[in-house]
Amino acid sequence: MKIKAYKSAIRQFAAVLMTALGLFLASGCSSQEEDLIAPSAVRPAPAAIIPGEISRLTNNAQSFLPSWSPDSKTIAYFSSTENQIFLMEADGSNDRRLTDQLATSFGPAVWSPDGTRIAFAVSQWEGKFHVIQANGEGLVHLADDLDGGYVWTADGEQIAFVASVGGQFEIVLIDADGSNRQSLFRSTAQIGGLFRPSQSEDIYVILSEDDTYTISRVDLEDAEITRLSALPAGVYEAVISPDGLHVAYSSDAGLGIMRVDGSEQKILVDAEGGTPSWSPDGGWIAFALEGEDHDVDIFAINIDGKGLVNLTQHSAYADFDPIWSPDGSRLAFIACSYVEGLGYGADHQVYVVTLSESTNQ
Repeated sequence: MKIKAYKSAIRQFAAVLMTALGLFLASGCSSQEEDLIAPSAVRPAPAAIIPGEISRLTNNAQSFLPSWSPDSKTIAYFSSTENQIFLMEADGSNDRRLTDQLATSFGPAVWSPDGTRIAFAVSQWEGKFHVIQANGEGLVHLADDLDGGYVWTADGEQIAFVASVGGQFEIVLIDADGSNRQSLFRSTAQIGGLFRPSQSEDIYVILSEDDTYTISRVDLEDAEITRLSALPAGVYEAVISPDGLHVAYSSDAGLGIMRVDGSEQKILVDAEGGTPSWSPDGGWIAFALEGEDHDVDIFAINIDGKGLVNLTQHSAYADFDPIWSPDGSRLAFIACSYVEGLGYGADHQVYVVTLSESTNQ
């Protein structure tokens, strides 16, 4: 299948992309309902999403990992031709290099909640981890043992990241200026992903050991970790909803959803897809899906399983890795050409599709 072939090719390019392409595989045991995060008051999802104009934003031959600023006005992305992180306005204008103090930079670029700073890795293999101001100044070296994902705390004062220490994996919490490093959790289990849902102060982690995959929640205040739930067999990507109550996942059985405690599991689309991405209001899930014409497009579906819509209809291109803008008005994605028998071209670019809503039932 094209989607899995694409994932394989990209991960050969750099396995650290797993952080942005979706968090791998999870399972575990259930927790009490009262331990779950209370849902935030968000507006109901619209009855339908109407896709609008598709715009190509980048011109570098290899552009990956688009990341929206919190105000939806700026996009950070990684160019493998320059080996640096770039910034541009949401319409593709004012394209400029963010990182130039280092011989090579990497991604994904993870914005602080106030949009003033960006955390990024130099490379997966070196394990170097940095923070830089969004204006390109104030580079801060945080660590030399990065070995996975990284997320900002809700107040933007600290960053949690996955480290490798003495043959074990560790969740580390560190101040954004590089001080006050502390270990929150250490295990022989591999830490395959790290989340902080936008409406949550807690962090979620995916652990894998002996073909068992667990989702756990980390309480930063008490430095306690709680195992939550098991994902179905055959899951290869998963992401937590903005309110921390649900998990969307891609699996051999299709695109699925369940509550974070493991209940209410259901398949929304009975076809293999890739990289589920939650809308900011938690009502929709965007994902890549191969159509009858063998193109790969970005689709969206309501969490009740209704309203499936093709958002890109990008003929002769393979579209992957959808990322909603925080205001929900646009969706960034990666597109590249695909030729049967030749595979994917070296022209990965960042695109954006505008979205509007219909409330007609």
